[in-house]
Amino acid sequence: MIEVWGEPNTNGVGIEVNVTNWTDCMIYCYELEQCVAVLDTEYCTTFMFGNIQNITFKYGQKIAFKTVSRTLMNVSLSDDLSFEVSSTDNNYVFKYYGKSCDEGWAMFNRYGNYWCMHAFDDSVDWLTAQKYCQSMNATISGLESNSERIFVWKTIVLNSTQIMVDGRMREECVLRIGTPGCVGIDAFVFTDPYLKTESGYLWGEGQPDEAYDSDYGYQSCIVLRYSGVVDDSWCDNPNFGYLCGKLAE
Repeated sequence: MIEVWGEPNTNGVGIEVNVTNWTDCMIYCYELEQCVAVLDTEYCTTFMFGNIQNITFKYGQKIAFKTVSRTLMNVSLSDDLSFEVSSTDNNYVFKYYGKSCDEGWAMFNRYGNYWCMHAFDDSVDWLTAQKYCQSMNATISGLESNSERIFVWKTIVLNSTQIMVDGRMREECVLRIGTPGCVGIDAFVFTDPYLKTESGYLWGEGQPDEAYDSDYGYQSCIVLRYSGVVDDSWCDNPNFGYLCGKLAE
């Protein structure tokens, strides 16, 4: 990471994450494959692949971006994604090669398929969330990796919400949680077409437990909690945010 004075040109788009200090902010971006740059704000504002166009000089405003060195600014994030940075008079211009996500969406590599995700903090139920995602040519996204889970968790902490993610309980597992074939993630079916291992689903202690509520019935959907773990919850509860996902273009 190279640290400079500057302000990003992104049409105001950036994703805030919850880290403790500026050094941790830079480390977080460095370790997150599709992160390109971070801005030192009250929190840590991240810019993903394709979401930052240029940086203009602004004294006192710290920003850091990925490079190999100050003289070699062509960076490969993967076999298919790379970008280069050109500089003149302390201004930096980014040029991207490969697929990208819409502004404000985060990209993750799922075994060669680039998956874009965005966490929305509107309070809705599962069916409404799915309709909203579909209106953006997306679907409710699952959590394929620990990196995806941590990224979504660090954003929802700032928004004071909890996020509904992909997963609905199998009909044959209703009232049979914990029995053969209905243990943990195996009790759920998914609509996210690029989930493979579901390794981002880190369950809280004793979960899923299929708790009952007189208004909403038995828990049969999945939410990511403030604590960073997933839990089963009520699909008809209209008080959760939601995670949408779609392929990069």
